[in-house]
Amino acid sequence: MGIMSFLFGGRNPVEIIRRFEQEILEQHDQLFGIYLYANGLLLLYSDQADVREATQSSFKEILERGNRAIQSAESLLQKAKTNPSYIGDIQRFRFPPTRGNPMLDEMTSRAHILVRTYSQMFPGRPRYEELSEDEHKALIYAASQQL
Repeated sequence: MGIMSFLFGGRNPVEIIRRFEQEILEQHDQLFGIYLYANGLLLLYSDQADVREATQSSFKEILERGNRAIQSAESLLQKAKTNPSYIGDIQRFRFPPTRGNPMLDEMTSRAHILVRTYSQMFPGRPRYEELSEDEHKALIYAASQQL
């Protein structure tokens, strides 16, 4: 057993960092999908102020929590790239759950479909550039065809 295997529990630190980078990218996709999903709900319930308010409040908290986790992960990643002693922290890091109960599983599935559909419909477009109402309706329709 080499010193690197001993220090990092038998796993290659470069591989741990690569996987963590991939997980961060997946979290970015998940968060963008949730953003699209929430905006679709707001559009769907545009005539019901109480539902819109509850939707905005709920999804605002989810998006803020996700953004905080991503920022923490990206900070940890940068530290680990320059100082391998942070590899253990990467291995212990946990993002907010995206699976594990029916509601989370459903939202995650829809988020993935929305992100994939968005990428197909609007290639090269900046992700958080506001969609027009017609564009958003077209996105929702196209994504719903994949459910």
